Order: sequence, then structure tokens, then C-alpha cells
Amino acid sequence: MTAAFALPDSPAGWLGLVLLSVLYTVAFTTLFALLPRLGAVNNAPILNFEPIAALILGYLVLGQRVLPIQMVGALLVIGAIVFLSTGPRR
Repeated sequence: MTAAFALPDSPAGWLGLVLLSVLYTVAFTTLFALLPRLGAVNNAPILNFEPIAALILGYLVLGQRVLPIQMVGALLVIGAIVFLSTGPRR
């Protein structure tokens, strides 16, 4: 972190920054507006899937490399979500 923060210097950069800000705000506002309606049991899978979605989008959109340990972690999270979602209700 030795370099200073630089604002975008092209229209495409500014468009990306504005879209990021708007979409992030809309997504989180919608998420927290809907969570009370879903109930506590249904909130956990949605909130725990967020890192998996970030991993997938980073790979697809940004071209980031996914390490094997990250894939194992993603499968572990997905397995836990499926296990807790399909288990018997108490």
C-alpha cells in the first residue's frame, strides 16, 4: 500500500465506479429489507453463500485464479448449507 489512491481517469473507469456504488447499495438495501421477511432459518444460507458468489464472480468477471484450497472451502460451505437446509426441523 505504498501507492496513493487514484481516481479513475477515463469515462469507463468512472462508469464502473458509479455502477459499483449504485449496485452495491441497491443489493445490500434489498438484502436487509428482505431478511426480516425470510426468517432466521432462511437467512443463514443466503448470507453464507455471499463469499461463494464473490469467489465465482471474481473468477468469471475479473479473471482471478481460484486455488484448490478455495474450492475446498467453497464446497465445505455449500455442503454445510445443504446439510442445514435439508435436515430435519426441530
